[in-house]
Amino acid sequence: MRMNKSGPNYRNGVWITALLILLVILASCKQESTEQGNTGMELVEPVTIRVWGGTPAQSGPNEVIANWRKVNPHVNIEYVQFENNESGNEKLETAIYSGREIDVVIGYDPQLLNKRILSGMLEPLNSYLSKDGINLTKEFQAEIHEHNGSVYYIPASRSVEGILINKDMLDALGESVPSADWTWKDFVDLAERLTTGEGENKVYGVASNGELTKMMAHSYFGANCCYNDKGESNFGHPIWTEILRLQSRMHNEDRSIYPIEEQLHTRMSPDQQFLSGKAAMVWGVYLIRSVQNPGLNAKPITATVAPTPRMSQDSPGYNGFGSMDYVSINAKSKHKQEAWEFLKWYVREGFGAMSDHGRFPLWNGVNADKIIENYFSKASDRFDTATFQQFYSRKYQFYFPDVQQSVRKDMKDILSEEVKKMLFAEQSLEDTLSVLKKRASEAASNP
Repeated sequence: MRMNKSGPNYRNGVWITALLILLVILASCKQESTEQGNTGMELVEPVTIRVWGGTPAQSGPNEVIANWRKVNPHVNIEYVQFENNESGNEKLETAIYSGREIDVVIGYDPQLLNKRILSGMLEPLNSYLSKDGINLTKEFQAEIHEHNGSVYYIPASRSVEGILINKDMLDALGESVPSADWTWKDFVDLAERLTTGEGENKVYGVASNGELTKMMAHSYFGANCCYNDKGESNFGHPIWTEILRLQSRMHNEDRSIYPIEEQLHTRMSPDQQFLSGKAAMVWGVYLIRSVQNPGLNAKPITATVAPTPRMSQDSPGYNGFGSMDYVSINAKSKHKQEAWEFLKWYVREGFGAMSDHGRFPLWNGVNADKIIENYFSKASDRFDTATFQQFYSRKYQFYFPDVQQSVRKDMKDILSEEVKKMLFAEQSLEDTLSVLKKRASEAASNP
């Protein structure tokens, strides 16, 4: 049967066919439009920035990444956590040296930061800062140190050092929170009074911490506690005699510090000693994060805080670095501009996600006092909120190791070795100072 080309069925079929062809053409144009930018050029594949940091991903970085994606969907962030200890930092540096794809590095130790600057691992930031018109002095509440006129990092968080104290134990003795100008002798005296009980029920005044000797020295000398400005050993200074005398008293006379041998046996870290109620005080305000999330074996406690003691009321009283979370760009990064975009966002508005986890911003673009107040108020059953707010609002004197004058890593080990011998009665205080002076001079002459 021959089709009638003038009939209605034929005409309808033609229209349907034409409509289908038009829809195909439109769909093709839409796809082409989607794949091309306004200039007609194809979009570049999304870039992935690899960020290495020491904070567990669930303690802020996951939230940071989620917030970044909302404003920068075309630059992906891959976060890699390294252990912020000696072996973990060595792993990080080996990865950089070997050419691993690392774009942004977040460090926590000024000594290691200085080492990485000297070794050429980090990218100078001056050109990026200048191009974007960023004035670090105006934007951040910390002094940012240069090396040969170049800036290699921007700190994201504030860091004030001090002593965490179990307020319940303090109240039981009728003691008040120590004043801001208390001394290390006051600290040792209080540790003796806070030491109670016997055997398994004994509570020590202070948690064991190998850093305590160094912290006493830094509070007096500042950055370089082992050498003077001439590069000579500091161990002939009378303040070192007082430091070792106080250490010896706590370990061997008052027995007010958690014993080193018991720590080696139980493998309890200083924060575990404090949170389990085995020690009434612990050095390190960064441990507020452990107080906030104490874990299953911790006892319910209320923590208060006092600034780092000083050697005497008329001595300088340095109180830590003042900053932390040093963010840098790997000099070998293949995506330096994208890394910079992430860095400048992270140290400013991006760092807010870290505040809920006890890391407080340095950037002046936020109300840091309000952030701190909110953090402690949320866990007012665990913190002496008013005292913590006063602690963070005070003005302090900070120190920061100079790139060329950082305390040598081997000197840190030497100090630990010789002080331990004294505490175990293997050598006298006088002999300890004599050996330290000799070994420090040898280390200085064999850099």
